[in-house]
Amino acid sequence: MLAANVSSNIAATIKSLQINTPKVVSKASASALNKSIAQGKTKMATEIRNEYNLSASKIKDRLVVTKARSTSSTLTFIARLTGGNSNRTRSINLINFQARDLRGRKGGGVSVKIRRVGGRKIIADAFIGNKGRTVFTRIAGVKNAKGRDKIKPVQTIDVAQMFNQRRINATVTKFIVDNFDRIFDAELKYYSSRA
Repeated sequence: MLAANVSSNIAATIKSLQINTPKVVSKASASALNKSIAQGKTKMATEIRNEYNLSASKIKDRLVVTKARSTSSTLTFIARLTGGNSNRTRSINLINFQARDLRGRKGGGVSVKIRRVGGRKIIADAFIGNKGRTVFTRIAGVKNAKGRDKIKPVQTIDVAQMFNQRRINATVTKFIVDNFDRIFDAELKYYSSRA
């Protein structure tokens, strides 16, 4: 989970706009947090893409936003950006990292490029199956009902682990904190003009 403590000069902004309606402040606070988290999600996807050779759609699909809600009685608002949830797997199949089937070539296997910097890696005993959707490897000595070696998917770290890398997390946290005051000011002006 991304923990970004955003602090804003809320009191000064409220005073300058002569706002004394808690409902306006409540709506503006929740909206500002939600917009900040949405921008944080886009920034997180960009930072992960800069490091890992993974599609933006795959990353965004696994970044989960929990929105803050406005209530007249709540003074604390929480919005969360997490790298997945309990309903998702903790790993991702190597097919997502530009997997290439090397069968028919010397040595065979599957080559993948997980990180943007550096070369491709070869998994010697792997192959691509499931109509091109999954990289598998055979489990030596373990047979299925047909007498063949059983297979298992070849996984690597998921977006949740990428999300929690210190550099990536720190960059996105700073981005959210640095932009929150500007977003909050704009939201406060918007909701006060509608009140």
